[in-house]
Amino acid sequence: MIKGNKDTQSFLSQPPRILDIQQVIEDYAWHMFDQIRHLSKGRNDYRGIERSDLVFEVNTNRLTIEHLDPEFIQWGNVSTKPYTLFRTFFKNDTDREQAYSFKAERATESVCLVFREQGFDMGAEAELTLNTPCEILEFKAGFKYQIHVNKGQEQAQVESLIWGVDSAIVVPAKYETVAELKIEERVYKGNFTVMSRLTGNVCVVLRRSRNNEIIMPFTANVVEIFNEMKNQNSAVVDRGQIISIQKSWVMIRSSGRCTFQFASNQTVTLSERPLLR
Repeated sequence: MIKGNKDTQSFLSQPPRILDIQQVIEDYAWHMFDQIRHLSKGRNDYRGIERSDLVFEVNTNRLTIEHLDPEFIQWGNVSTKPYTLFRTFFKNDTDREQAYSFKAERATESVCLVFREQGFDMGAEAELTLNTPCEILEFKAGFKYQIHVNKGQEQAQVESLIWGVDSAIVVPAKYETVAELKIEERVYKGNFTVMSRLTGNVCVVLRRSRNNEIIMPFTANVVEIFNEMKNQNSAVVDRGQIISIQKSWVMIRSSGRCTFQFASNQTVTLSERPLLR
């Protein structure tokens, strides 16, 4: 069985730049509350509230996230090598040819490893969906049409693929035949870039943690949230070319590296040699 080797081990070289959308929303909610309480002539006890006194309930049900088609660059087949899944020997010590049944079934693992160098999360959950390259899908190696990264910065997806043979082997008299079930092990590597766009509204309720009292509910558009935090020079959203605003969309650029390791091209090879007398 083929398993992940050094080609599909962790390629983490430096900490990734990951933007937490929920953190941006909470920062915005705190900023708005801080402004309102100092302008308002309302309850004085709100003036002494610290951020650590609050719980932020964030509802993103009205927020739409779309992932555009990824672009794969520096992409290609870095290695192809033969691999023997099964080998058996048939000895015919008689004076006439004999037929034998060659039946075998073995499994290989098709492994996809994705590492995000930059991107975004929604709280504890990652947000990244990649369409599997057509070149990989054509091998029918068990990969799904989409790759979902739903936690962490690095994620492996493994699919099992079954290979089998059921045929008759004819061995001449006084000969030995070696039958082998072989495949090719391929490794593809490359970099990817994918744009994701966010639109819609976010609802946030600020509660006092000690008694669950509602301090302030509000709803804001995600574009308004990011524009305001950029105007405040928030270090959280100061991400260079990761974030841009296009009309009613917040555009976020994700990038990273990926590796596909899988088996292809099953063959059966036969070799004969006379038995030693």
